[in-house]
Amino acid sequence: EYIDEFYLSKGGINSHKYNQQEYYEMLSKSKFGLTLRGGGPKCWRDIEYLALGTVLIVTDGVDVNNYHNPLVENIHYIKCVDPKNLQLSISKISEKQWENMSKECIKWYEKNCRYDGSIKILEEIVSKLN
Repeated sequence: EYIDEFYLSKGGINSHKYNQQEYYEMLSKSKFGLTLRGGGPKCWRDIEYLALGTVLIVTDGVDVNNYHNPLVENIHYIKCVDPKNLQLSISKISEKQWENMSKECIKWYEKNCRYDGSIKILEEIVSKLN
């Protein structure tokens, strides 16, 4: 009742509802994206959301702290502890605040995940080891 669109693939070839382009178009139109712990505490979908400026809705078990530059609550994501309070949490975010959060998500992606940003971070980490 709190999510506009949710689809779970059953796996296998041609089992997806959207092709890759449609998938990214859907994500790019989404203001908020739900992150769930899957096979591990991090998910590629989180990175896709950040790249597209989609603000994360982080659920229990999702790791946002163990990046070289951790994600920051109310800057890159909102925390969802109780789904019953999710609509209230979202309603407290003004359009201007959401726009700032979306821009911060993109900036985080560019600094931490895009090839040029991730190389700088790797160099920073390696230089501390030498």
